Amino acid sequence: MPGLTADSVGDPAPEWVLVGGDAGDHADLASLNQALESGVAAPSMVVLSCPGASGALGADGGTDAGYEEPEADRAEAILVRLLTEVQAFLASPHLADARLLVLTRGAVTTEAPAATVDPAMSAIWGMIRSAQTEHPDRFVLLDLDPRDTRAQDDILRALPPAAFLTAGLDQLATRDGEVVAPALAELDDTDRLRLPANGPWQLSAGSGGTLTELATIAHPRAAETLPPGTVRLSMRANGLNFRDVLIALGMYPGEATLGSEGSGVVTEIGPDVTGLTVGDRVMGLIPESFGDVVVADARTVAPIPVEWSFAEAASVPVAFLTARYALGDLAGLCAGERVLVHAGAGGVGMA
Repeated sequence: MPGLTADSVGDPAPEWVLVGGDAGDHADLASLNQALESGVAAPSMVVLSCPGASGALGADGGTDAGYEEPEADRAEAILVRLLTEVQAFLASPHLADARLLVLTRGAVTTEAPAATVDPAMSAIWGMIRSAQTEHPDRFVLLDLDPRDTRAQDDILRALPPAAFLTAGLDQLATRDGEVVAPALAELDDTDRLRLPANGPWQLSAGSGGTLTELATIAHPRAAETLPPGTVRLSMRANGLNFRDVLIALGMYPGEATLGSEGSGVVTEIGPDVTGLTVGDRVMGLIPESFGDVVVADARTVAPIPVEWSFAEAASVPVAFLTARYALGDLAGLCAGERVLVHAGAGGVGMA
């Protein structure tokens, strides 16, 4: 892997440089920035090796690097150093067009049933995922196979560059010599979810346990004759609730399906339905809403205000109806009264 030195001024920009680790081109981002200040060409990718990522996992889940401090202390030390490196990367004007590839080992599981992970390495993924949200297309996570005993440099050289240089792939892992990436279901040649060939579909949690088991399945019930009091909707947006997360992770009690609110367009009116017409934009409480076509109780949907988008409308029903019912019907609050709301946010946000 090409390194950056003062003697390389004028050389073509390297594809990547390795920072940290036993075989790193630079000890840290500060030393890389010093080299860049001298006028050498900036790489398109900076590969940052996190402490502990160079060793393979042992049978007990620990690395072979010989860490003896408690896991919490080890994780804290790694995250403090990582935060410094990430801030230095973002602050460098020389790296404004580069991406930071953060290496871990054994941070995530790609198998079913789930394999042992290294908690400190997993914490790195949590921090970098936040950075990915704040700075899109600047960070890539690559988790090395904990069973691969080769040096990091050898593993990286064997990888196809497109695996982590292509925009859109920002969370990857190497397992059994292959590069894998998380996806809701198998992708087709257009990089889109493969949908059932005929009829309505819905998103299924599968057996639950990991988000990788999410898949699209046929939903013929949505095409059946409408019973009285219902409407058929062509869905446009869905609200995501913590309940959906728990269902997808197999942590929700009993049998439950994904989706409970959303917005769409009325395509058919069932018997005994008044106040709605085909073509109306509506939002509301809609069971099994994660699909292209759904059937909803006409009493639980309402017209969308003209100035609202489908996405805005889909985020309103559950949160605001819960607040209205809890504060109005249950608590009986009146005008002029004051209330303290403690921990009002749920797992995916708040109203």
